Amino acid sequence: PIAISFPAGEAGQFAEAVAHAARQAANELRQTFDSDSYVRQRQELGRVLEGQRATLLNALQQQAREFGFAIQLTPQGIMSAPLNAEGQPLDPEGLAALTEDQRDLIAQNGTRLEQVVQEALLEMRSLERDAQDQVEHLDHQVAAFAVDHHFTRITERWGTDQEVAQFIEAVRTDLASESDHFRDAGAPLLPGQPSPGQLQAALLHRYEVNVLVTHGSSEGAPVVVERNPSYYNLIGRIDYVSQLGTMVTDHTMIKPGSLLQANGGFIVIRIRDLLTQPQAYEGLKRALDQHAVAIENLNEALGIIPTSGLRPEPIPLDVKIAIVGDSGRSEEHTSE
Repeated sequence: PIAISFPAGEAGQFAEAVAHAARQAANELRQTFDSDSYVRQRQELGRVLEGQRATLLNALQQQAREFGFAIQLTPQGIMSAPLNAEGQPLDPEGLAALTEDQRDLIAQNGTRLEQVVQEALLEMRSLERDAQDQVEHLDHQVAAFAVDHHFTRITERWGTDQEVAQFIEAVRTDLASESDHFRDAGAPLLPGQPSPGQLQAALLHRYEVNVLVTHGSSEGAPVVVERNPSYYNLIGRIDYVSQLGTMVTDHTMIKPGSLLQANGGFIVIRIRDLLTQPQAYEGLKRALDQHAVAIENLNEALGIIPTSGLRPEPIPLDVKIAIVGDSGRSEEHTSE
């Protein structure tokens, strides 16, 4: 996940605006795909495809008759049968009564017809692909129309920030592409299968903005007194929850430490407490050296258990640290 900085007090407003826009867009998606207008457009596309298929099949049947065959479209494919002089399908007895030359001619015409049938099948599949593309294009247009305008106020207020603009564009695009999940499901649910409401709630959760730090309308630089400077209290952590026996996480489970709470201001740490936390001490030095805080759990920071979990973007750090305690120890570690 990316980290975006806002003026004081605006991060929470941005998060609420995104959540509201996403909910409104989801509601409109449900209504739009259930509307009579959309249903009529889908039905019209279906009628056009059926007309094209019928025209192609009629032309194929005409060619088959010219070869002396009858064809029929079945779930297993296109079946053909040779015809007699009266235009009726030949039964095994009638076929056996033919001369060898007549049977050879039927075999030759059957081979030629098979080639025509294969070409027709390829054309039919092409028509079906074109129809599917048209349906997807219609769905994309309808979804974009239902989604985009809900984010207009957000882009008008914060869209000058390139990262914000990219994030909003990604949310709009993803909402439109996931529109199928917002349609009313008519099929019965299988045991243990999540309901459409649960799927939609999980999808909307993806668009939540995790406000790590907000100073509201407070005046002046923040001042934080860290009385327990452990690694997680200073740097932050990524929480996990158990789902079906597996530990999972997402961007909303990223928690800040006191360094970020004090970002742009001051943090007060007692040297004796810091020295009893070697991982916290190393993490603090790393953050000061890099002028950024990378939130990661200890097992990942130390490389003990390599994971493929979240890798939050490092957050720029601008903080003054006041070390209090024994003067000798403070001078010793300040000079490191």
